[in-house]
Amino acid sequence: MANKENSQPTAKANASGSAKSMKPTGGTPKTTGKTNNATKQVLADRNAELAGKIKELEARLARENDARAVAERAVQEADAAKRAAEEKIKNMTRSDHDGQTNKLIPRPTTANMRDGGRGRLMRAMGLEDARNQYVSIQGDVHLLCARVGLDFRTKYVHQPAEVLSKIFKLARHEHPYLKQFQNDWATAEITKQYLQNKRKQSNHKRKAQGEGNSSRCKTRSRFNVSGSESEEEAESSERGSGDENNEGDNVGESG
Repeated sequence: MANKENSQPTAKANASGSAKSMKPTGGTPKTTGKTNNATKQVLADRNAELAGKIKELEARLARENDARAVAERAVQEADAAKRAAEEKIKNMTRSDHDGQTNKLIPRPTTANMRDGGRGRLMRAMGLEDARNQYVSIQGDVHLLCARVGLDFRTKYVHQPAEVLSKIFKLARHEHPYLKQFQNDWATAEITKQYLQNKRKQSNHKRKAQGEGNSSRCKTRSRFNVSGSESEEEAESSERGSGDENNEGDNVGESG
C-alpha cells in the first residue's frame, strides 16, 4: 500500500491536470465588453459635443452672412441714393460748359434793384436770412475781380466779355449757389459794386490830394511882396498845411 501511495502519477493524470490549467477564466470576456461600451459612450458624447459646436458655428456663420447681406444692401441703397441725388443735381444744372441751372432765377426789374433800399441785392439773391453766405460770396467775387485784373476805371458795360466770363466761371466754381441766377446777373451786380467802390476810393483819394495842393497854394500866397512873412504867420501856415494834408491822406485811405 505504501508503494502505491508513493508511486508517480500516470501520464493520463498529468494530461488531465494540464488541460485544467489551460482552461480560460470566466471573467475576461465580460471585462472586455464593458471597456468597449465605455469607449463607445465616450465617442458618442464627443460626437454629440462636436455636433453641437458645428451647429453653433453654422448659426453664427448664418448670422454673419445675414449681417453682411444687410450691410451690402445698405451700401447699395446709399450708392443708389447718391447717384439719384447726383442725377437730380445734374438734371437741375446745365453742362459744365456754362455751369448754369436749367431752372434759372431771372434778374429783378431795374426798379426793384434801384428802389429796394439797403440790402436789396442780398434779398434779391434770397440770402436775407444767410448774411454770412452773402458776405462770403461778395468778398470772393471782389477778390476774383482783382485777380483777373479788371480795370475799375472802365465802366462795367465796356469791360471785355472774356474777362467777365472768366469771373463768372470762377465765381460759380467757388460758390455753386451762383449757378441758379440767369445770365450770372447776381455775380454781375456784385462786380458792378466792386467797380463802383474802386472808383469812389480813387475819387476820394484824388479829391484829398487836390485839397492838399490847394492848401499849400494858399500858404504860399500869404507871403508879402518882399518874399517875407512874420514868424507868427509862418507858424500858422505850417500848422494849417500839415493838418489838411493829413486829413487828405486819411480820406484816401478810408475810401
